[in-house]
Formats: sequence, structure tokens, C-alpha cells
Amino acid sequence: MEQESFLTALTDALGSQISTGERAAQAVHTALWNKACRNRPRALVDCLTVDNVQQVVKLATEYGVPISVLGGGRHWAGFAVVQGGVVLNLRPMSRVHVDRESRTVTLGGGSLINDVLLELPDDLASVTGAVSSVGYTGLTLGGGYGPLNSRFGLACDTMRSAQVVLADGNVVTASAQDNPDLFWALRGGGGNYGVVTSMELELFSVPTVQSATILFPLSSAATTLSHLQEITEASPDGLSVLSGLVTLHSGQKGLFLQPLLSEKSEIGERLFEKLCNLPNSKVVARRWSPYNQIFDREAEKAWSANENYRVSARFCEVLNGAVVDVLTRGAERAPTPGCVLLLHDFHGQASRIQLESSAYPLRKNHYLVEVIAGWDSVEDGVAAGEWFDQVLEELSQLSLSGGYPNVLGPAEQKRTYDFYEPSRTRLRAVKNKFDPHDVFSSNVCQL
Repeated sequence: MEQESFLTALTDALGSQISTGERAAQAVHTALWNKACRNRPRALVDCLTVDNVQQVVKLATEYGVPISVLGGGRHWAGFAVVQGGVVLNLRPMSRVHVDRESRTVTLGGGSLINDVLLELPDDLASVTGAVSSVGYTGLTLGGGYGPLNSRFGLACDTMRSAQVVLADGNVVTASAQDNPDLFWALRGGGGNYGVVTSMELELFSVPTVQSATILFPLSSAATTLSHLQEITEASPDGLSVLSGLVTLHSGQKGLFLQPLLSEKSEIGERLFEKLCNLPNSKVVARRWSPYNQIFDREAEKAWSANENYRVSARFCEVLNGAVVDVLTRGAERAPTPGCVLLLHDFHGQASRIQLESSAYPLRKNHYLVEVIAGWDSVEDGVAAGEWFDQVLEELSQLSLSGGYPNVLGPAEQKRTYDFYEPSRTRLRAVKNKFDPHDVFSSNVCQL
């Protein structure tokens, strides 16, 4: 009865912006990256304004209806869709405004990275993730690994302010001056404090970058990853490398390196050249360009070609022999082309940020190793799941505690809890102050 009363009140307030039943189920199925997600909401509301968000939050709180927020819909576990609750679809709120004078970009809560890239002048860059179809707000709230971390920090470190709708429906600004405790928590502490309807992020002068894609046969992967460890240790802030063990376009399994040189320096250019000339390398793309042009949308589509996914991650301090052995054996055993291992290097400025300014606690040099299992058929799903579990088990014995909150699933709550140990007491205080009744609890960051 309460649910029906809620839907009636919601319809009276927002009318045609609401979808229910099969229409809502189809809308979220289309919006989510991982089609394996089966959560069905009671209602989905297309939020056009902050007022819309306030109305939904107030009604959901009054009637005790669970809330979730849909931005990019990229999280593999489908946290954007709460079972039996109401989904606030923020995708219509994706306006982007670039202020050249202040070197900032203001983006709506539903903006994707690509929405921002399309508006950026060629000589300015924002700290993005590695995939342009990811929601920018979710990326930032959970940390934000990407190609410019070593030079400018994580995406969360570049947040200047955020507009947030709280559980009581009030709108507040979080910044270094206004609600600084909430501002600190939003910078990498997860999204369970309110609905972020817009953010202001810092932009940086990056006139041009050098990027490349370098391919290696799987037989050379172990040696190449050992070289990568040596090069990363010597790298300046302006050089970063994304790498991965994947099935290449040729159908053969192999390794790719994607170095990015965002600041010209003698050592950076020398190490970039060294990467391009490692034994058995094949450079398939190398160029200077604006940062906003380095993203390969076609490759991103290929990575997202499967219907079903499981994703997790582990932190490895170094690519030593034991870690490299797990990675290369895992790549050899990968049962489907959708089973891949991605490595994000973390060094430079990102490792120098203090806990006082950002809730994201891991600030030592490391590699974020993403384990991704993708499949279509039921038979492939069984094999992919077994592969996924085995690789994670082997990596867990060689990794730091915790895991990257932006990819951890509902069964890995303990890893999130452990990861935030240095920030946990302060984050709990912020949660108790701004959301004491736990209205916002749809993602894995439960502390």
C-alpha cells in the first residue's frame, strides 16, 4: 500500500518523467553496461533539474523507498539500479560548462567523460578515466584512475566543489569553504552521502601529449612487464602507462602498452622511446595530439561487446616475478576474448596527496590490476567465472589489502571496509552528520 501511495505521489509531482513496470525495466537494461544485471526498480525518474532530484528524494524518504542514482551506468554490479526502489536517472543532467579564465569545468551529475572531452579546448585537460563512456561523477567519487594521475593526481583530487542533494531534500554546496567535511568525503570516499547533481573540477594546461599503442606477443609478456616495472620506477610525473593482457585484433593473445607523455622532458621522451623499442614490440599507433583526442571509441566498443561481466581489482606494489607469473598464466588460460587483465600504474603526484585533503587513502606507488571476465553464452559464463575466481585468488595472495571501490562488487564489502581503514572514522562521522538514517546505501562503500 505504501508503495502504491509513493507511486501516486511521484506521478502527481513529476508525471511523464516517470517510468514503471516493464518500461522502467527496459530503460535500465538499456542504460546499464552489464546486461547480466537483473535488478528491477519500482520506478525510474528522468531528472531534468535539481528540483526534480529534491522532489524524488523527499518522497522516497517519506515513504521509505530505497534510492539509487543512474549516471553512466558503468559499474558492473548494477549499483545504479536498486531492486524494488526508485532510480534517479541523472543522464538528462549532463550539461558541461568550461571556464577558461578559472580553468575549471562544471558538469552535471549525469555527464560522461566523453561529454566533457567534447567541450574541452585542445590546450586544456581534465583528469579522466581511461574509458570515455564512464560516468564522470561516479569515477570521481570513488577515486578516479586514469592517464593523467601521475601528473595531476586522481580525478577526486581535482574536485573544487560539488552540489549535493541531501537525504532531507536540502541542497548544499561542498567545497573547501562550505561543508569542508562533506567535501573531503566526496573526494574519493564514495557516493553514499547524497546525490551529487553537479561538480566543478580543475582543468590543466596540457598543450599536447604523445601517445602510442604498442603490441607484444604473449610469449614476450613476462619480459616486457619486467621492463615496464623498471621504466615506471624511473618515470617522471609526465609519463604514465596503461597496459593489458588481452585478445588482440588478430585473434591471438598478447600484451599491449599505452604510454602517455603529457609533459615534455628529456627523461620522459627517452623512456617513451625505450617502451616503443622493447624486444618484439609492434607500434601500431604513435602521435602527438591534444589530450581530448587520445581516446579510441571503437576500441572501447570492442571491450564492451559482451553481454555479461564480472569485474574486480587488486593492488600490487610491484610487478615482481610472482605477480607477473600470475598475470601471464591467467592470460594464457583466458577462456573468452572478454577475459582481460588491465594494469594502471600509480605514481607521481597521485602518490603525494595527503589524507587530510582527500578521503582516498592509498597513496603509495602501485599497480591497480583490473580482472575482467566477459562472456555471452551460459557455457562461456561458467568457464569465465572459474577463470575470474582463480586469478583473483592467486592475485590476492600477492596484493595489498582492500580493493578499488569503483569496481568492487557486493560480495567484497570486507575489502572496501579494509581499504578505507585510514579514513573510516572520519568518513563515518560525515555519514552520521549528513545521512544519519542511511538513505543513500546503494553502492559498496558501506563503512
